[in-house]
Amino acid sequence: MKDKFGRQITYLRVSLTDKCNFRCMYCMPEGGVPLIPHNEILTIEEIGTIIDVLSTYGIKYIRLTGGEPLVRKGIFTLLDLINKNPHIEEVTLTTNGYFLKDTAKTLKEKGVNRLNISLDTLNPEKFKKITRIGDVQKVIKGILAAKEKGFQPIKINSVIMRGINENDVLPLIDFVNRYDLEIRFIELMPNNHINGNFQKLFISNDEVKKLIPYKMTPREKNGHGPENTYILENGTKIGFISAITHNFCHLCNRIRLTSIGTLNPCLMSPVGVNIREALRPEINLKKLQELIEKTLLIKPKGHTEKDYINNMSAVGG
Repeated sequence: MKDKFGRQITYLRVSLTDKCNFRCMYCMPEGGVPLIPHNEILTIEEIGTIIDVLSTYGIKYIRLTGGEPLVRKGIFTLLDLINKNPHIEEVTLTTNGYFLKDTAKTLKEKGVNRLNISLDTLNPEKFKKITRIGDVQKVIKGILAAKEKGFQPIKINSVIMRGINENDVLPLIDFVNRYDLEIRFIELMPNNHINGNFQKLFISNDEVKKLIPYKMTPREKNGHGPENTYILENGTKIGFISAITHNFCHLCNRIRLTSIGTLNPCLMSPVGVNIREALRPEINLKKLQELIEKTLLIKPKGHTEKDYINNMSAVGG
């Protein structure tokens, strides 16, 4: 499956819900997001149908996101449905880690291959400031539980913000080194919940690299994401996703499905295609295929500095 610019689309990110038990300052408003009427949210069976159809177009890799995907009822049923699809080669999950202590075993049994866990600081007070709600110790216990259950690799996702957590770069590197994890530093993305403070908070990954006193040797990346990966002289595996300062749109291999059934061709584009209408009141396979192909046609060549993400939690980052 290729878009009009010849990019091979093999990767689907599925936002199971825009709800989250945290209120991270770079993702959601402090009061949370408005509740979506239940009848507007895709059912687990509808998500499974969309994945099945997209897999016939060449989608091989699935990432489940949110909001927080582990608050979505039926996630384990969805994993069972995905496991029945012979075309899907890998299923990964991006989570804030809060529920992992209780779910890691089942996620492993249900076929999740890899985990990405958000962690921007190890400092309890700073963690509370960034997430507005979260308990960092519970997240750390979740990370260690996932490691105990055999997840490998486990990647820690960290968003570094000026004046907030620059001093956490080295402690986070020490943490992942201690537990044989990997870390990815992700540049802050402009979105409608942070736009007024974006320039104030933004720090480039080039600046983050200058905070790291270790020699970095390029390494072959393990996965299908856009990060540039390195190994530090202390053995830490590290990656940088620099969507703002080093645009990688020409390599983009993904599309995104929201919990309400919008197929988004680009994270930064406000344009998406409502494919839910092809599923109700009954599945119209021809119409679903037409809408998928329409999505590919409108996938932009790239984003500009004027673009921003509308409702980060709804499209899964």
